[in-house]
Amino acid sequence: MKKLVCVLCAVLCSVLLCACIASVKSERSLADYAKKNYGNCELVSSQKPDDRHLICTFRDGEYGFEYEVKSSVNDITIDGSKFGETESTTDTFYNRYCAYILSSADAEIRQIEESCSCTIAINEYALSPLPEITAKDEKSAKNAAVELAGIFHRYDTRGVLSGSIIYAYDENKETLGKCTVGAAEWKNSDDMTNEFYQNIAKSIAEDAEFIGSKQIPFSKTGVDIKDVKTPVWETSSISDGDDLVTYYYFRSQGREFFIADFRVLKDEEDLAGEYYSNYKDIIR
Repeated sequence: MKKLVCVLCAVLCSVLLCACIASVKSERSLADYAKKNYGNCELVSSQKPDDRHLICTFRDGEYGFEYEVKSSVNDITIDGSKFGETESTTDTFYNRYCAYILSSADAEIRQIEESCSCTIAINEYALSPLPEITAKDEKSAKNAAVELAGIFHRYDTRGVLSGSIIYAYDENKETLGKCTVGAAEWKNSDDMTNEFYQNIAKSIAEDAEFIGSKQIPFSKTGVDIKDVKTPVWETSSISDGDDLVTYYYFRSQGREFFIADFRVLKDEEDLAGEYYSNYKDIIR
């Protein structure tokens, strides 16, 4: 009976999905989308290379730079079979807006480079359209980042960049810190690491409060080194019991727990592991 119900559900879903036939939006709909999200603008041109794509170029009403809004029809596929279609709308406003601000503030950015002895440039391999800072030390990086965040905040009349992050590295590409646009708040690499584990802690206990951290030899953790799991995108620093690991301590519900800076296996099929913690033992 249960198997029959599953089959009927699968058939019903297939019928419903097959009925989902999508179409691209109209020029007017894309113009409404642009005005609603980004303010006054003017339609410059439109292209419809086929029945599944419409690309409209708009000119920003305040600053005059151009950006694209694209409507596309995409197939819904499962195991190579088509079950329907869906429409998606994307745009290039954020990247073009950032490029406009960078161009407008170029002279001031060059002054920061000179005064802070650093380099400010776009990383073509990064996802962010904002530049990165390369500096010789943390002091230079901090001064440059705080000044740069202030410039972006001043030019960002629409608040689009508020909360965006400017990252700073040394000449060996080691992270020196980051600064938030709008808050001009600098966090060095240690602050960023603490923040990372704070976010993990809050994902398991919303009231988790960071207390501090300390290093101990791996041999004192009580974990078998065979149970340490290192994802393919990370490099393990644990080779024997004398290697140091860091415990990050938090308080929740009046009790303290830790999250370690290494992962352990959850099961044999686990690809990433989970950060070693005593949370479940301390807070039930």
